Amino acid sequence: MPHADDETLGCGGLIAAAAARGVTVTATVLTDGAGSHPGSRSWPPARLAQQRRRELRAAAATLGVATVIFADAPDGALGDHPGAGVAIPAADLLVTCWRDDPHPDHRAAYFIAQAAARRRRVPLLAFPLWVLTTEMPVPDLPLLRLDVASALARKRVALSHHRSQLGELVEDVRGFVLDEELRQLFVREDELYLRCPSG
Repeated sequence: MPHADDETLGCGGLIAAAAARGVTVTATVLTDGAGSHPGSRSWPPARLAQQRRRELRAAAATLGVATVIFADAPDGALGDHPGAGVAIPAADLLVTCWRDDPHPDHRAAYFIAQAAARRRRVPLLAFPLWVLTTEMPVPDLPLLRLDVASALARKRVALSHHRSQLGELVEDVRGFVLDEELRQLFVREDELYLRCPSG
């Protein structure tokens, strides 16, 4: 994942369902998350990065993630740090953001995960989360729809741990805020995944 909170928004239901079935889930966050609120005086980048780590650990515990890995590439500049992918551990499946998401870190995370999937010869799924907010066409790839209704309550609780992104903690009108409208759009009874080529 590019940022702490993407694990919950994009695939929190899948994580919770897999963990409930005894699958060992690892969440790898590629950036430090320090750039989400650049105008905050009380939350300078280093403090915000530490807060986002705490939020991710709490959300991950709620979802059933066994291990959290932080690659700590600079938030907003992941594309300049493709080596962050070495932090991605061996796995049977990799899941990440879609390559056409509007955020450059999301696009970079896709290509980093694709390279890791290729090296390891494992499947790659991408969640086209931000397609829901735009006029972008849905990609011409196999689309999987996962019913996550049974994990919805856990997904909501996990998201509540990401207070810095919900407008509850950091004061910065220029910073990112996952408002109620976006929460309703992203925390739903189904999650969408694209089966992506890893080669």
